[in-house]
Amino acid sequence: MELEDRLNRLTDNKYGFSYRSAVLDSSTAVCSVELFYKDGTILSPQIKDLCHSVITEYLPRGYTYKINFTKNFIAEESITDFVHNFFKNNCASITYKLASVDSHKNQINLQIDEILAEYIKSKKIVQALIAALKEHFDVEFNVFVEYVSNMIDFEKAAEEETVFEEKTVKHIDAISDECVYGKDEFSKPTYIRESKDLGKTVSICGFVREFKKSFTKPKVREGQDEAQVIEYFNNPTVPSHERKEAGQRPVYKFRLEDFTDSIVCRFYSKIDDMPHLDKIQEGSSVMICGEIVEDKFSSDLCIKPQNISLCTLPAKWEEEIDYKTEKSFYEFVSPEDMIYTDQVGFFSMADERRVPEYLQKNSIVVFDVETTGLNPYNGDKMIEIGAVKIVNGAIIQKFQSYIDPEMKIPEDSTKIHGLTNADVAGKPKAHQVLQDFYKFTRGCILSGYNVDFDLGFLRKQGKESRYNFDNPSIDVYKDMAQKFIKGGVKNYKLGTIAKHLGVALDNAHSALFDTIATAEILIKLADNLQ
Repeated sequence: MELEDRLNRLTDNKYGFSYRSAVLDSSTAVCSVELFYKDGTILSPQIKDLCHSVITEYLPRGYTYKINFTKNFIAEESITDFVHNFFKNNCASITYKLASVDSHKNQINLQIDEILAEYIKSKKIVQALIAALKEHFDVEFNVFVEYVSNMIDFEKAAEEETVFEEKTVKHIDAISDECVYGKDEFSKPTYIRESKDLGKTVSICGFVREFKKSFTKPKVREGQDEAQVIEYFNNPTVPSHERKEAGQRPVYKFRLEDFTDSIVCRFYSKIDDMPHLDKIQEGSSVMICGEIVEDKFSSDLCIKPQNISLCTLPAKWEEEIDYKTEKSFYEFVSPEDMIYTDQVGFFSMADERRVPEYLQKNSIVVFDVETTGLNPYNGDKMIEIGAVKIVNGAIIQKFQSYIDPEMKIPEDSTKIHGLTNADVAGKPKAHQVLQDFYKFTRGCILSGYNVDFDLGFLRKQGKESRYNFDNPSIDVYKDMAQKFIKGGVKNYKLGTIAKHLGVALDNAHSALFDTIATAEILIKLADNLQ
């Protein structure tokens, strides 16, 4: 392509520029262009300006051009290792040679024994390899196969196939430590991804996420005011014997997660079981034996537990991920200093009140995401992330970006947050945004309103992009509003609590504006935190 050739000539082929795409939005007269360049190089502002000037010469006039620079150099060794592991894990008996790799043009040439030609074609192995390469490297590859004769050593292939079969046994050597529900009777647990057959009784294990405990509606005796009774029993400090007398039952809900998948566990228990079940906390490792059923609340599959035990997971039960480290600079999304204006509801911290000790000791990133759906394990993706950073009791920076989910946004989701496919077209990909958000959040506590939902997406897609968001977290909804606001509100929705505390909430369901309101609520309630 002439555009690529000119860019590379002008920069002495240092950056290996490759034109990927251009998206024209005639309604806004904006053209978003994506350029690949080699990893291991850093683009100076002067080089970026040069690219901008060359692109505006070659592409249609009359548009505002936004250029996304994406690293695209992949070491040949990485591609070779990936292809070898792909064949080993999916079809170990295939003997092949990797004839050559052209990492610049993303071309892979394979030599495979001609006796396997029909098998390769019928199983669409080349197409599967291309899809796996795209998912792992986020780059389109061309794979060319040359079929040659007499490559296979059948005895060696049989040995490799036997070894491969032994490695596919999907069991986890978890140890039951303490039974907290039912009986201490478990078969060896399997991975959640392999244990989702409706009606099947399975044993699974993993970490507890999004842990919640609530209670059924209390009985209202004759002469009692129902609203007052319900308000009283909404207090988490109500003694157990009173709940028992009122006919209440605890309701436990959490998501059990291993590195392959997750599944909801929701069940009713008895008041007398609470001392044991309350040992389960966010992040606990547990083992569950139960039936896979359809969740009547969400229509998703869930596990109905028969037995639950706190457990010890093996030291190396998770996949090993070579997590990336923090960059020394922001590349795709840079934070901005906060400027407070009444028109957009930013609040002022100009008053001279004492900064709570918790805020003096901790820097906090309050964040919110908008998504294509509700479950990151069912393929839903983030489409916007908004965040603000609190340092010493004041909001000092904001971070906001739309995200191209590389999938269509369902209409039902658009009705909630108002974001459309056009809004995210040409925006940075998740791995690009998360690279900079990872830098923005280092050394900070993560917070939000009902933050478990947002953390689920952040950690899932962070893991896929090799960023480990292992920050501690605090939930403004669960850990603050519900605990510290007693009475005077009909519910604990963000809008309700914001209004109760005199916090402006403009543009609800906008990730950035939701985080600003949440941050102000956190600051107002921070005196209660230890």
